[in-house]
Amino acid sequence: TYMHELAERFALTLHRPIGELSKGNRQKIGIVQAFMHHPRLLLLDEPTAGLDPLMQRTFYGLVRETCDRGATILVSSHVLTEVDRIAHRVGIIRDGEIVAVDDITNLTTTMATVITVHFDRAVQPAQVADVPGVTVDPQLDTHELRLQVQDNIPAVLRRLADLGAVGIQAQRGDLEQLFMQYYGSADQAADSTPKEAP
Repeated sequence: TYMHELAERFALTLHRPIGELSKGNRQKIGIVQAFMHHPRLLLLDEPTAGLDPLMQRTFYGLVRETCDRGATILVSSHVLTEVDRIAHRVGIIRDGEIVAVDDITNLTTTMATVITVHFDRAVQPAQVADVPGVTVDPQLDTHELRLQVQDNIPAVLRRLADLGAVGIQAQRGDLEQLFMQYYGSADQAADSTPKEAP
């Protein structure tokens, strides 16, 4: 049966009482129970909590197969790298309200590319800050700059080469950055709200 096939995929022994199982094995039991009837709709909350990396990969494969068969899977997770890996569309909820819903690609294409640059000598943020489309994060090390680049990457790279950059790391906008944009703006608004005197 499909239940036994799933149990084998997740390396589960089905004859032991649940109370004797580890957290990871109990999580696997829940996954098997959720998927074994080929449901057309699944609602999963933190489905990989307690699973080791190998079992997480097994779960991701199962999600892809299930979606390919036409099922819809809604996953609630705070592990944004996992969401980025398995989701086609994402929704962000803040204070009980949905503040964004879209394809991951559409949501993250508006995000800046984060570039971390290393130099073999001291540099000043002002040496790059005048390039259009660039925001320079606060400098923690005089031999490093962290930039957020909305566009105009070729001009930024030319400037960094002129300044003698010895190492560059670039990361496209991702879900974590998007999440922090929504939650950061809420936190800043809360911090700026006047507090009543006691």
